[in-house]
Amino acid sequence: LFTLLGDALKGMAGVGLGRLIWSDADWIAAAGLAVVLGHSVSIPGYLRGGKGVAPSLGAITALYPPTGLVALGTFGLMFFLTRY
Repeated sequence: LFTLLGDALKGMAGVGLGRLIWSDADWIAAAGLAVVLGHSVSIPGYLRGGKGVAPSLGAITALYPPTGLVALGTFGLMFFLTRY
């Protein structure tokens, strides 16, 4: 649970940093994408990283909060139904 929260906050932090640097929404979204790619294809991990679900959830929630809440609900439902 703490790992999920930390990775989601990492995605939110990337978007927040993007908002500090750029005003264009495309570049802000690119900052969120960079966090997800950096999580999924980790150089120190020999190009093996996480699946990117939690950073994606954090980035989407920071970009578009209503969409992030829908994504969180979908994730929770799928986790409840499949336990995976």
